Amino acid sequence: MRGIILLGRVRLLIVFQRLAAFFGALCLVLALIGADSKPSTAIVNDFPQNRFSCSFTTTATASTVVTGCAAPGAGLSRYITNIQIGGGVAVGATAPAIAQYGTGSSCGTGTTVVYRCYHAATAQCDTALLVPIKLGANSDLCILDAATGTKSINVTGYIAP
Repeated sequence: MRGIILLGRVRLLIVFQRLAAFFGALCLVLALIGADSKPSTAIVNDFPQNRFSCSFTTTATASTVVTGCAAPGAGLSRYITNIQIGGGVAVGATAPAIAQYGTGSSCGTGTTVVYRCYHAATAQCDTALLVPIKLGANSDLCILDAATGTKSINVTGYIAP
């Protein structure tokens, strides 16, 4: 009986050795295929380098250029990745807080609405965007909130063509 148990252990050991050799060879083949099929790449920071952040507080009830978010220059656009609009007053369904872009005095020319926000008093809308909002090339970012009281806007993003 003892001889059969030893024989079984030897056979089991041989099976494990053959499996180890097989998987070792498989790993080597996969490593060689991977090395030949595409070059290795390093993981790098994928965020654009031309980041911006604009903050603005106003009591204006007309369209107003957001401080620090004026036109970036010819051929360049702002891409908004996060926007917060809020204030001490509630905005109604007929008069939301609006982010828009355009040119001229207070975005008066070529105005395009890019964001609407309905918020309660002393609250804000805070939106992190998976797909950035692209403003028109060489355009100002403006806020329009007809509600009376103090309002604020915070915007982050990047500048690119």
